[in-house]
Amino acid sequence: MDIAEDRISELPTEIILMILSLLTIRETARTSVLARRWRSAWASTPVLNFCQDTLYSFSGNWANIVNSVLSLHRGPILGFRLGRIVLCSSEDLDRWLSIVSSRGIEDLVIDFYDQYVPYTVHPSFFSCSSLVSIDLTSCKLEIPKDFEGFRLLKLLSLRNVALTDTILQTIVSKSEKLEDLTLIDCEGLRNIKIVASNLHNFHLFGAFSEVDLSGSLNIQDLFINWDGDGNGVWPPRRIIMSLTKLESLSVTGLLLFVSAVFAL
Repeated sequence: MDIAEDRISELPTEIILMILSLLTIRETARTSVLARRWRSAWASTPVLNFCQDTLYSFSGNWANIVNSVLSLHRGPILGFRLGRIVLCSSEDLDRWLSIVSSRGIEDLVIDFYDQYVPYTVHPSFFSCSSLVSIDLTSCKLEIPKDFEGFRLLKLLSLRNVALTDTILQTIVSKSEKLEDLTLIDCEGLRNIKIVASNLHNFHLFGAFSEVDLSGSLNIQDLFINWDGDGNGVWPPRRIIMSLTKLESLSVTGLLLFVSAVFAL
């Protein structure tokens, strides 16, 4: 037993933090019993995963748990992931985003628990220039006037997010490295225009009037699921034919136009 504990204690700090980054916050706390060096290591883990990991995860005050972890945490927070389990208020999320936005955040996941009352994302979110991956569910986006873009962003996933065509176009066009974009049942999108020269994967689910991909000609994987009433009118044939890098195409809910495309 002593030998095993010594070996665990001798692991390089980088390895310990890498292991902790793969665990949920509950599992991370439990590692404190492994060895002396692990007792406070959780407070430096660069990734915080607040998500369901046991049948009892809904017990306890999760807002207090997140507050406690953030107050004790030292060093950068590269990943901050809130699953639907975290029952919290908009004020709680505002406070947490304000904290992580100044700690080098790269990977942000927020799944707000109430899809009928979306969380209006705090303005500090738009100042996170270090973000590489964004995954939001049941949120609302309102861009501040001084938004300069996400210069490092590569992945953007929005599910049940309320925003406008203009807001989406602004975020995408100001994220020059964006490679992967997913939009699922987002409220407020009608005439979607995607200008992203480095975009490789685009998945779109929901009801809309038009999609303009003329500014994203390097798309390789395209999935469109039109979920409106009647027959969809997207897209013009010239746009689909201009996607010369396309390797995978799946379109549903647009039967009349799809038939015309494949009849060429």
